[in-house]
Amino acid sequence: MKNTFFFSDPHFDHFNIMRYCNRPFKTVDEMGETIIANHNAVVNTNDDVYILGDLAFDKRDPKRTVEKFARRLNGHLHWIFGNHDHQQARAAEGFAWKGEYKKIKVGGHKIILFHYPILGWDCKHYGSIHFHGHVHDGTFHEEMVPEKFKGRCLNTCVDVTGFRPLEFEETLVELRKIKWEPPEFSRSRILPL
Repeated sequence: MKNTFFFSDPHFDHFNIMRYCNRPFKTVDEMGETIIANHNAVVNTNDDVYILGDLAFDKRDPKRTVEKFARRLNGHLHWIFGNHDHQQARAAEGFAWKGEYKKIKVGGHKIILFHYPILGWDCKHYGSIHFHGHVHDGTFHEEMVPEKFKGRCLNTCVDVTGFRPLEFEETLVELRKIKWEPPEFSRSRILPL
């Protein structure tokens, strides 16, 4: 069976992220190897993986660095660009898809993917979900999300997810912890992509 996973902000080869975010690693190699091992422990080669930005950080040769890590990650990789994903890195190969923003459907749920949290994401009033990264402070949702939409916006940053991707069913568990209930779908309310 094919599964769908989400994560963001691994910041491979970014030394200062360990200090900025108080990551529990001594070296960038230890950080990278841990994230890769955690990823490959749950993701199979057939699975879809959505990386919501800030994949790697290397100003000298960003394309090579991204390719070095991407080839070691299991799954069909879909990369949503983040603010640390330099223009040269975006030319990296080894991805099923790359871009700034994506709408997908998993298990009947419309999901809006973007690196940054969005307050007004597409079809939010009709039950769509928004997954993002960028926020490293240890929260799964932003306090700015209006109360009636809390639980439909999920932070997938590795600092929040235990340095591993979340499978779609796990995202639903996390959303329910913050007040999400799936909308009741009828044929007239099926959300197009």
